[in-house]
Amino acid sequence: QRRVHGKIQDLALYTADEYQYISIQYLDGHKEHHPGPASTFYDPTRHAKVEVQKATIVNSGEVLVVYQQEAGKEGQANVRRRIVKGPVAHVPRPDEWIHQFSWHGRDHTKEPGNKKPNALNFSKLRVVPDQLYYNVHDVRTSDDTLITCQLMVFYELADIDQMLERTLDPIGDFINALSADVISFAVGLPYETFCERTSHLNELKTFPQLLERAKSIGYQITKIVYRGYRASTELQAMHDSAIQTRTKLHLEEETEEKRHKLEDLRIHKEAERQKKKQGIEQAEREHLNDISRREHEERMRQLKSQHEEELRHLQQLKSLGVDLTKFLVATNQSSAKVIQVEGGHEGNLHLHVKESS
Repeated sequence: QRRVHGKIQDLALYTADEYQYISIQYLDGHKEHHPGPASTFYDPTRHAKVEVQKATIVNSGEVLVVYQQEAGKEGQANVRRRIVKGPVAHVPRPDEWIHQFSWHGRDHTKEPGNKKPNALNFSKLRVVPDQLYYNVHDVRTSDDTLITCQLMVFYELADIDQMLERTLDPIGDFINALSADVISFAVGLPYETFCERTSHLNELKTFPQLLERAKSIGYQITKIVYRGYRASTELQAMHDSAIQTRTKLHLEEETEEKRHKLEDLRIHKEAERQKKKQGIEQAEREHLNDISRREHEERMRQLKSQHEEELRHLQQLKSLGVDLTKFLVATNQSSAKVIQVEGGHEGNLHLHVKESS
């Protein structure tokens, strides 16, 4: 309690925990912040206002951009900027304020991928890699077809100070540069060719203006994903019908090609089997021929050996004075009859028939 103007009044107690602070505005104009845990009484003789306010919770991967006013030379006020990195429970000084960002954000009145200015308002800046979904509308091809390209951009903040100095809305800059690159890509292509080359929209080199603008404002574009496109209902129906027809023809072509491949494979396998069979038969013939050749050689060797043995025997008989002619005749006589013809001295012939025993 305190006596004020002759009266005793109860003083209000203000208490702040670890995630709060007490803001005291004095009657003389100066201001103080007391981080929690802390407590104080409101003194109407000294205080103009006492408030308990929440500290700003900054998580890992987030930063605060804080400005502080300092007294300069000749009474001029200077403003200093500093970056507060999380995780931390930030309690501002009385002469500080936190930067408030206002960027392009999702337009909740439309489907995802549509952005509008000043829809994203925040004070804690994310410094972790992030992504952006955006639909580039009214992209006109060389044959005057209007389509909508759906893209996803992956980016990362590389230089906070450069971003703060060079842009007020990096998302807006991304959208403008991305739209310019997509329009430049499609303007020289007819609709069918555009549909065939949409894979190029997954490549960073297709977006030179986006890469250049991102680098100039302290960001790095790491990846771009093409999510598809949309055309008018009538054109899309025609295109879907054409796709179905092409797909049907392609499937029929694949089926026919597979049938021919199977037939070729069957013929090839059959030829291999015939070749293998012929090889086996040829091997069998060669084996039989080899056996016959060896048997013939063995017979010829035996005959040669026999003849040589007989020749040696005849030579031995000759050396002993045996008449070889009579010996051979006697040896080779038939088992039935032997007819012997002898000539006399006077030209008479004598025929002798002997029964062989």
